[in-house]
Amino acid sequence: MSTANGPAPDNATPHANDQPARPAPSRFLRGLLFFLTLSCLVLAVLWIALPRIAQELFVPALARTLHAPELSMDIRGAGFSGLDLGEISLSSDAGLAAEAVLIDWSLSGLLRGRIDRIRILGLSIRVQKNVDDWDIPGLPRLQKSSGAESGTMFLPWVDEMSVEGRISLEGPGLGHSFPFSVNGGLDEDAGIVLNAETALAGQSVNLALKGNLRQNDFRLTCVLPPASIAALAGMVPGLDALPLAGTVRAEAHASLPPNQKPVLEARLGLDSLRTMLGDTPLAQDGNATLDLAWQEEPRLSISALSLDAPLPLTLSVADIRANLEEMSFGCSWDLTAQALSGFAFSSPPHLAGSFELKASKQGWNMRATAALDALEARPTQTPELVLALDTTTLTLDAAKGSSGTRVDGSLALGRLRVTRETLGATLSGLNMTVNATAAPDVSGTIRLTGARLEAKQPGMALTTTRLDGQCAFALAEQLTLSGVINAAVRAGSGDTVALMNLRLPLAWPEPTTASGSVDLDLKWKGKGLAKISSRIAQDLHGASLDGNLSVLPVAVRAPLKGRIDAKNISGSWIEMKAAQTITMPGKLTSLLPALGDLSGSARLDATARLDMSSGAPMLPADLKLTGLSLAHTTSELTLSGGAVELAFSNLLNMRSDPDGRMNFERLQLGTIILEQGDIHFQVEALHSILVEGCRFEWAGGRIGSQAFRINPNVEDYTVELYCDRVEMAQALEQFGMTQAQGGGTANGRIPVHWADGNLTFDNGFLYSTPGEKGVLRVKGTEILTAGIPPGTPQYGQLDLAAEALKDFTYDWARIRINTQERELVVSLELDGKPEKPLPFSYNRDIGGFARVEASSPGSVFQGIRLDVNFRLPLDQLLQYRQLLELMKNGG
Repeated sequence: MSTANGPAPDNATPHANDQPARPAPSRFLRGLLFFLTLSCLVLAVLWIALPRIAQELFVPALARTLHAPELSMDIRGAGFSGLDLGEISLSSDAGLAAEAVLIDWSLSGLLRGRIDRIRILGLSIRVQKNVDDWDIPGLPRLQKSSGAESGTMFLPWVDEMSVEGRISLEGPGLGHSFPFSVNGGLDEDAGIVLNAETALAGQSVNLALKGNLRQNDFRLTCVLPPASIAALAGMVPGLDALPLAGTVRAEAHASLPPNQKPVLEARLGLDSLRTMLGDTPLAQDGNATLDLAWQEEPRLSISALSLDAPLPLTLSVADIRANLEEMSFGCSWDLTAQALSGFAFSSPPHLAGSFELKASKQGWNMRATAALDALEARPTQTPELVLALDTTTLTLDAAKGSSGTRVDGSLALGRLRVTRETLGATLSGLNMTVNATAAPDVSGTIRLTGARLEAKQPGMALTTTRLDGQCAFALAEQLTLSGVINAAVRAGSGDTVALMNLRLPLAWPEPTTASGSVDLDLKWKGKGLAKISSRIAQDLHGASLDGNLSVLPVAVRAPLKGRIDAKNISGSWIEMKAAQTITMPGKLTSLLPALGDLSGSARLDATARLDMSSGAPMLPADLKLTGLSLAHTTSELTLSGGAVELAFSNLLNMRSDPDGRMNFERLQLGTIILEQGDIHFQVEALHSILVEGCRFEWAGGRIGSQAFRINPNVEDYTVELYCDRVEMAQALEQFGMTQAQGGGTANGRIPVHWADGNLTFDNGFLYSTPGEKGVLRVKGTEILTAGIPPGTPQYGQLDLAAEALKDFTYDWARIRINTQERELVVSLELDGKPEKPLPFSYNRDIGGFARVEASSPGSVFQGIRLDVNFRLPLDQLLQYRQLLELMKNGG
């Protein structure tokens, strides 16, 4: 309370000298110090015991959560500045393990959700190939909790993240391991940046990821710098042994914008690829790229791909279309061959087409087309040979449905022309169709229709009137084929025509039980010459032939047998044998009416065998005619005791063996009579016959010739006949002096000239044998004075010579033989004397000898030389004109 002297003192206010209150602060400080000390001791104990506690409590709980009972983790340290984890393994054989995990933080950072650094060292990822799947052994399968609620995910802020490790690929044919490293970070706004590097078989691969985990906005970049194709292929089973060279490069950019469709851009490049396909090299020229852009729908583009080997080709693909909603894909393409070895083209071959693939409710539908532009080519080795092909088209349709797959294809081959100088062949109208189904076994039919083949050469033409076939096939446990080939061919040369029909059933692998047939008819001016009729049957190795060969004009019928070995062509053969007597004219008169006057017979023995044992076709053949006799009254031709023997080592070469022979006992042509003929010859080719030599008995002596050739295309021949000890009188008689008699021989040569269808004699001569006298008696010599006026000196000389030749002894004689204006001129020169006095005396008025009356004794000539010319019609003498007409048109 207050007083007058001032306020009353406050007993509650302490005074400075109040000693009892001083001990309170000291006790507080001691208590605080004790608390801090105790806290430090507790924290120290916790710091020391925390890894042990975590090891005992946290690791088992984590193992239960991950369903990894063998989970092991070495917690080496944990504190306010970070976490140090040692070796981590899911199991003893787990495919995921780490040597260490280091996490650095600060207490202030943790309070703000920030981690300074996360480092994972020695991360090992082992990936195994199990049948069709890849997996990591021991990797737990986490399941999302059913009670999880959606909400904003808490994401820490990580300044720095790094991973270093190795990935191993294991499996059949696999044993690859490559290192990798990842660096990046996660900012406070959930923005993530990761950069990864690895090396596949020593080839670098870089990946970069940028995005925002809260906004679900991501961008991924993958880059493969130019890398060795061989090194990368070595990682793929089955490709490690394939020889490869070249480089590949790739780059891909993918982004996933929030609430938008993903965007993908990629480029793949291939440079200088080299490899081998079997024994065939494959080499790329330059580089090629594939570009892909995908947002609303995929867009593809491919640059041209060029090859150097096996062929210089350029492939271009354009107008690529892909629609994921309709599940369809399509493109157009073209292929150009810059050059082909061994051929020269007027323009590069060009093949273009299109491809369409579209899904259906029950499968898919596919259509492909291709067209080869018209081209013309010449083989470089034979530039005169020209190959020309018109536009050729191909279509292929395929569809897969609930009942299976069906394929329908067709090929329309353009007109193919092959020409070489005057030779030419054309194949046109060939169409091939294929219809097949797979439900589930594959079966179908292949048909060839509309084909027509035409071939021409000077004087000959060949045409097919039918060329088609069909084949049914089936593929179940094995492929089976069954079909038939039909062909009808007509070949003609001048008046000769050959017609062939073939029907050949085939099957595989078991041969067909049905037999086919092959028939060949050879005709001349519509009349039959020869015919082959054979059955053809397939067997396990090819086909067999069993038929007959008939030569119709002479009624020859020979069995024909053969075998065609499709597996071993050297085992193929065809054989014909003929052994019978032929009689003429037979049906030859239907071909040549003039042969109605022909009669004769012969024994024919012939064999021929087409053989392939040497790897190339060989046709040895033998022909023998014995007992040959012929007679043709019109041409006064007769032949008796004839024989012909001819052999061919290979008839296909049309060259016979040397020393072919033709013999006869007697040959008469008009007044000319040849006996004991022996001709040696060889057929050198279709157009050449070599007469090696010929010898005959003629006019009591022998004549022969040296070698000469006969060629149907040659119209000028000269053959010299050499005469040895020919009876003079018989020679004159055969030259047309039918009443010549006497004795004495002569030798010489007679050149026979054939030109332009005419036979002539050019300065032939016969000389009497030196030192040998002869007698010549010629009757009918009145022809020497025919047409000459009597009483003239010329008439007297010829009349004297005609009388002397009736009985003349000569010391020497010479006969000259020539042809003048289609007449045979026989010049007879004699030196001797008449055997009797001649009824002639010298007449001074005419300056020569003149015939006297029979009562006159005449004159005795002691020596006289006679030069006499006889002119005879050569055509009638030899009758060769009738033979020519007979050979040309049957008379």
